[in-house]
Amino acid sequence: MSSRSIVSLRLAVSLAFALVVSACSDDRPDPLSEVETIDIPAADPGSQANQNINNPTLVIPETYPVEDGDELTLVWSEEFDGPEIDPEVWFFETGDGSQYGFGQVPGKPPGWGNNELQYYLPDNAMIVNGVLEITARRESVGDFNYTSARINTRDRFAFQYGRIEASIKFPSGQGLWSAFWMLSQDSEYLCDGQPCEWAATGEIDIVEAINLDGAGGNEVFNTIHYGGEETKFQQTSTGTTYTPGEDVTENFHTYALEWDENEFRWYFNGQLIAMENSWFTTADNQPYPAPFNQPFHILLNLAVGGDFPGSPNGTTPFPATMEVDWVRVYSGEPPPPPPPPPPFDSGLLTNGDFEAGVDPWIGNGANVVDDGGNNVNSADVATAGNPFDVNLSQVLTITQGETYTLTFKARSDGMRTMLAGIGLNEAPFTNVTEIVNLTAEWQTFEFEFTATDFGNANSRVLFDMGADTGLVLIDDVSLVVSAGGGG
Repeated sequence: MSSRSIVSLRLAVSLAFALVVSACSDDRPDPLSEVETIDIPAADPGSQANQNINNPTLVIPETYPVEDGDELTLVWSEEFDGPEIDPEVWFFETGDGSQYGFGQVPGKPPGWGNNELQYYLPDNAMIVNGVLEITARRESVGDFNYTSARINTRDRFAFQYGRIEASIKFPSGQGLWSAFWMLSQDSEYLCDGQPCEWAATGEIDIVEAINLDGAGGNEVFNTIHYGGEETKFQQTSTGTTYTPGEDVTENFHTYALEWDENEFRWYFNGQLIAMENSWFTTADNQPYPAPFNQPFHILLNLAVGGDFPGSPNGTTPFPATMEVDWVRVYSGEPPPPPPPPPPFDSGLLTNGDFEAGVDPWIGNGANVVDDGGNNVNSADVATAGNPFDVNLSQVLTITQGETYTLTFKARSDGMRTMLAGIGLNEAPFTNVTEIVNLTAEWQTFEFEFTATDFGNANSRVLFDMGADTGLVLIDDVSLVVSAGGGG
């Protein structure tokens, strides 16, 4: 819906219209300047019922691409069932676009970057009997002789990947340009170190239609815009045209787009009509699939005139209305969870990674917990000050004179020390231990020692918190025979 770069398409439409005119010059409609002999009524932009709010809440749901056979989940919808358009959901854009930065190309007037002829007013968008009506009128505001409406969900709703669709009935008439499309929400792209302009940040046109029932026939357009910035004349686009077998101005039809990391797919009434999977951006350090790897918000508007459709003429009906019954966004199914990691190789020791539901401890106040939602099952040790007051329940065969490597992760609720090692689980507590300095951050410890003081089949890995009380988390305990064998 921004500046067009479908040059061949535009020329094709223009040439087709020129041929029709030259072949049927007697039927050529008069331009509006010749037909309209009375003064154009003035609009009243100063008393609009539709008003924007200053503190909307942005919602960006987690959505997933749609794969074949996916069961879709509805994550957002606008059914237009309320008495008025909700400003928490929609933003009313006004004017000629200059206040939003459109039309900044040297030598090119604003007109939303396309030389459009309308002045957007909030009240040209209304809900009537459960349907959004965006109406273009022949009325003046300043130097503009037409009004219409343009609404979007910027700073209110955006999404990345999934399926979006709407039920729309388009108006017919020369110079009318209807659009259901998307722009990036909060692009952080930089071009030459500065925030990028359109089209380096991307544009997704779900459906556009121009000059229906006239030079535009019954065609609809599906397009993506990307590449470089318009002010540097580097923008580019790719897209397709489609002529439905059903009149798009007579009834509501469903226009849909499926968007994943590497492909766009467009649908008309559930039928696949177009695909695109090649694009780029000149933004700094933004490789493919940029610019379409960021959240986008939704736009609906009806433009009058501009570079793409050309100007209205004496046959164009005013008022003209684009009707939208609903807009819906779906997510595909989340990807399957990654396969579980290979079993924890603990050598002599099993359950050292503390699988959920397994309590490998004996002693005082120990259990298995999930550390802060990080899916790390750890030992939660509430100490009681007993020597070797907790230890692993698995009995190990420790051979006197053999060299072992003990590895584990641990952290505490503060700076503290503990002893870690192996030993008998019965008096006398013959053992080999090392001092461990704990902090609030996870650390990995590894100790190698030789079991010189004992040899017994009733030994365990031991942890001694001394007389302190507090919290110690322990995970991924491994005891293996050291490389090279024993002493």
